[in-house]
Amino acid sequence: MLDVGCGNGRFAAFLAERGAAFTCFGIDASAPLLEHARARGLPPGTATWRLGDFLEGPLEAHLPAQRFDLVVLFGVLHHVPGRQRRLALLRALGRRLRPGGLLALTAWQFEAFRRFRDRLLSWEAYNRSATEPIDPAQLERGDHLLPWRRGRGLRFCHFADDAEMEGLLGEAALEAVERYRADGRSGDLNRYFVVRAGA
Repeated sequence: MLDVGCGNGRFAAFLAERGAAFTCFGIDASAPLLEHARARGLPPGTATWRLGDFLEGPLEAHLPAQRFDLVVLFGVLHHVPGRQRRLALLRALGRRLRPGGLLALTAWQFEAFRRFRDRLLSWEAYNRSATEPIDPAQLERGDHLLPWRRGRGLRFCHFADDAEMEGLLGEAALEAVERYRADGRSGDLNRYFVVRAGA
């Protein structure tokens, strides 16, 4: 399994707790989160954790060259700015699938929920106090700034609606095996896609 944006290794731990037999290659841009992943105490040889930010420099340089039975991209795609970058990432992950392999990914549906919409910071408000203002002409529909809980900093979040997601998967030559919604209070906070490389 390749876990892109593996964070603290939660998904690998989830599999291990259920007795799954697997090896995991996890990559994340956060060194502190990777330390948490290493501290989980997974069986020896189960997981390899690598520090890497695929938004910096060439995408392919940060991803392992080998192919995998399963690639997961959970809680990541909405932080990738620019449709072309999102598309390039999906294509790169599709190339890392073995024949018959699956890619599972999420699209956070934050824009559909008032509790998140009410917290969004407008780009104009951000630019009023920013040392490096953002040029609105460089933004895409669905690009937002969302404060972390308790107002500690801001994060870029892109809302990809159903049409964008279907378009990205089609252009990346990824064929959907399953689509569903899950997570959150109402059970539909994330849209999940399980896809395979198309013919």
